Amino acid sequence: MKRSYFCPHCEGLLNPGTKIVLRAVKGLHSGLFLFSPQVGNYNLILPDNFRLSIGDRVTFYCPICGADLSSNANSELAVLECSATGKSRFEVHFSRIFGKHATFVVRDGQVQSFGEHAGYYSGVNFFGEGEKE
Repeated sequence: MKRSYFCPHCEGLLNPGTKIVLRAVKGLHSGLFLFSPQVGNYNLILPDNFRLSIGDRVTFYCPICGADLSSNANSELAVLECSATGKSRFEVHFSRIFGKHATFVVRDGQVQSFGEHAGYYSGVNFFGEGEKE
């Protein structure tokens, strides 16, 4: 089943080919990252000169409209909209922390979690106002 990913702000298609394309920023470094559209697949393609260490926080932006893709549910997560062939759209939240494998599919009032670090986010309310900072 083909999944299409969209910016929640401009609704632009973020995976026109086989990978999801996002602009990533960490400090003074910026580049395009390519992600697998398969939920729970944490293989990542990033520029050779974009150095990351485990635990680094990356901010993701839409490469079309430039909107910040940070999740309102938790400051350590980013969010995209997704639709599978013939189904309504739903949200996919994923960790912005390099090396922390956690993804959440929020659909029809249910949350499915993926990744070895998903339990770290067990207190996140995906349906409410989000965390207070």
